[in-house]
Amino acid sequence: MSSSKSPKYLFVAGVFRSGTSMLYASLNQHPAIALMYEPELQSHDLPRRLFLHKNWLENANAWGKFLFRHGFPAYPKEAAGHFHCPEDFYKAYADRKQAIYGGEKSPLLLGFLPNLVERFSHAKIITISRNPAAILHSIQQAAKSARWFARGCMLERALYGQEKCSMTA
Repeated sequence: MSSSKSPKYLFVAGVFRSGTSMLYASLNQHPAIALMYEPELQSHDLPRRLFLHKNWLENANAWGKFLFRHGFPAYPKEAAGHFHCPEDFYKAYADRKQAIYGGEKSPLLLGFLPNLVERFSHAKIITISRNPAAILHSIQQAAKSARWFARGCMLERALYGQEKCSMTA
């Protein structure tokens, strides 16, 4: 990442429907910040996942096609020759914008906060907390038009995530 001795990282975590996307969009307006939108690299780069999946990059790309969305080589095998860990992606994405901070926004980061803090000890980590009733209402409204939010246990997942978020704050 540009103009820095060592890379600087920024992460945004919070339960889905809590405002993480709005904060992400606002932060990315700043020229010093280049956050990736839900690549979920941290959730795919843990040792336990590496044992389950021989190619963590291919697995990480399978769900949201983050390589394409962020302008990287579209095929995991091609990208694997250049990118060996999440830090490589954060740096490359930030360098394109000549930003000081690179990182990601993802609701899944809540489940990996201890690992994130350990791995990126000097990172800025923003967690968003929202009134649980407002989150549940937002999920119910979103479920009317988005099948992902209509899935079973979404309300419970949100409450669990919000509780986890408040315990780590």
